[in-house]
Amino acid sequence: MTNPAPTTRFDPLALLRPAIRDLVPFSSARGESAGLNANSSGQPLVWLDANESPWPPYGDFAASCHSNRYPDPQPQALREQLAKLYGVGADQILMTRGSEEIPDLLIRSFCQSGQDGVVLCPPTFAIYQIHAAINASPVRMVRLRPDHGYDLDVDAILAGWQAHEKLLIIPNPNAPMGHLMNNGQLTRLLDGLSQRAMVVIDEAYQEFTGQPSWAARLADHPNLMVMRTLSKSYGLAGARLGALIADARLIAKLAGVLPAYPLSAPTIAVALEALSPAGLELARQRRAVLVEQRQRLAAALAQDPAVLTVFPSCGNFLLLHTTDASAFMARCQSGGVIARNRSADLPNAVRVTVGSPEENDRLLQALAKTANSF
Repeated sequence: MTNPAPTTRFDPLALLRPAIRDLVPFSSARGESAGLNANSSGQPLVWLDANESPWPPYGDFAASCHSNRYPDPQPQALREQLAKLYGVGADQILMTRGSEEIPDLLIRSFCQSGQDGVVLCPPTFAIYQIHAAINASPVRMVRLRPDHGYDLDVDAILAGWQAHEKLLIIPNPNAPMGHLMNNGQLTRLLDGLSQRAMVVIDEAYQEFTGQPSWAARLADHPNLMVMRTLSKSYGLAGARLGALIADARLIAKLAGVLPAYPLSAPTIAVALEALSPAGLELARQRRAVLVEQRQRLAAALAQDPAVLTVFPSCGNFLLLHTTDASAFMARCQSGGVIARNRSADLPNAVRVTVGSPEENDRLLQALAKTANSF
């Protein structure tokens, strides 16, 4: 009996633009000296390689971060902390200036401007389409199915796939709605596009779901890429730190497309502190509070006479279908609470972030006082 021929494993580098695949990345001073700390006699090193100021700027925090020095482009200590947090290898992680930089990076790397396309499934995060437009990349929209709980329309995505389409980007949980996508549907897409396109799963809100990350399936799906961020669950929205998780060889190529020094020294410092054992425990405790408050808000908002639907959410927010989004926003603002009008995604939709218990009290008090005024 003849053994079946071995299946050739898909190489995700084949989908990169040739210019990116063949790119010789810029060699920065800090990249070349990464890991050096002292000379052979144990003396501190004298850094005369990058035309920096020898003195830090005014301010204790800036001095503590060594802000006068260029940081390591991909600091190993932080990379290893993120790898441990996400359960992947350090060489599978690329750190970026917030996760919003990742769609721009991927579209520029995989899509020839004016030629190669992106597939999106609205309602979805608007930044994906904006980055595609900046790159002049055509976008095909395949809407989620409201008749099936806003599931992905897998048949339409696969049946309509064209040779020039290189990326499918899916937030999971969805933004702006908050629900998780069906695992079987995502697997169908990864398998159906395994030789044709990269599937990008944006897990900005994954920590609030209680479900495992898709990063655990990278070995099974070479065309899978996962986006993560420290903005939501870890309170670092102002620091700007995102992470792309993918095939290690692909990560190495994409690193060359980033600026020479994508992360600031203060960002690295606050991220390492947030990812310390004490920081991780505090984040875990706060997530538990937010999940509890999400349930409390969902139940309370469902009783408001102007709220028609509270969409199920696995994130740190709730999307509401209201009788009048502008009027509902005005009621929130009467109590000094700012929500977000998402009518561009769904008619008369308002998104409310789950805040602290005290902040949520303010919202509910404002709505109770204005319940008869809408």
